[in-house]
Amino acid sequence: MITVLLLLAIASQAQTCGESGFSPTPNLAMQYIVGGQVASEGDFPWQVGLVENGYLICGGTYVIGPDGNPRVITAAHCLSGKNPRPADYSVVFGMQSTAVAGNRQVVAASTITVHSGYNSNTMANDIAVIRFSAAGKTQISSTWAKPACLPSRAYIHGENSLVSGWGTTSEGGSSSSQLRYVWKTLISLANCENTGNSGNLDNTMLCAGETGKDACQGDSGGPLVVYRGSSWELVGVVSWGFGCGRANYPGVYADTWALQSWINSNL
Repeated sequence: MITVLLLLAIASQAQTCGESGFSPTPNLAMQYIVGGQVASEGDFPWQVGLVENGYLICGGTYVIGPDGNPRVITAAHCLSGKNPRPADYSVVFGMQSTAVAGNRQVVAASTITVHSGYNSNTMANDIAVIRFSAAGKTQISSTWAKPACLPSRAYIHGENSLVSGWGTTSEGGSSSSQLRYVWKTLISLANCENTGNSGNLDNTMLCAGETGKDACQGDSGGPLVVYRGSSWELVGVVSWGFGCGRANYPGVYADTWALQSWINSNL
């Protein structure tokens, strides 16, 4: 259980996004959230944890709204229905370990907007935006908490991406206390329709991953990012999959480029 503390004061910082000292050169060895690679503190400063009534339930991504204030993008399925109670939720910024306080900052949610087209049966439009009140209205003051950029273009089949989270380290197993990550290859919907995901996809989704490389339970809502130019961009939100890292079942993500109009209208 994470003790939820309302952040009393948050200093402003420069309006930048997608910055990290993490190397953008993919290491495609068998490194994965399911049993695998631990991130160093500050590698993925946009990664946040979503807390419901004191318990870490999902991930999310720190981004900046058009007014310069912080927002978090997460998955709609992480929340309780289409009208979740903001009072039940908080967001943890700057956390690497769930067991050590470190640089974490916990901010209460003020408003939560779930995509009106979210369908819990098909997982279409699996996206939501969280806003903050009081101290949370200014940018997060932390060396390790920095926003990701929103996507500048549509994804490309074969593009390298990276997903992170504190989810289970095996299918049906225990969650990780340390933030983990894996490099994954983006897959076009046409190619993903030739996998076990066939018939369950729509144009609000994208696929990514190879056998043995995947997000898992508890990683939902977290970031799938791509390094473009000199910045990390949020291309997907962890959504659903058949198991974790199974052969011929790549993970499925909400496609932030396909959902950009909704995102821009609700940030």
